[in-house]
Amino acid sequence: MHQDIIRGRSVEMVRAELSAVEREASFRASDEALAAHVRHLRLEHAEARVARQRELEAALLDLPTSFRRS
Repeated sequence: MHQDIIRGRSVEMVRAELSAVEREASFRASDEALAAHVRHLRLEHAEARVARQRELEAALLDLPTSFRRS
């Protein structure tokens, strides 16, 4: 599981929190604070996914050439 170095939260953790808040938001769509929190979590999730992708790409580049697929 990838840990975001800056925030210490995994992609999975942020996604789970976002899902829970979105379910709650569907019942209280008029709550602006909750909507702002959902927007923040979506942004954090996107950032965590990009960080994970970079980490995986760096790990791939660290593999010996004989293990890489062409």
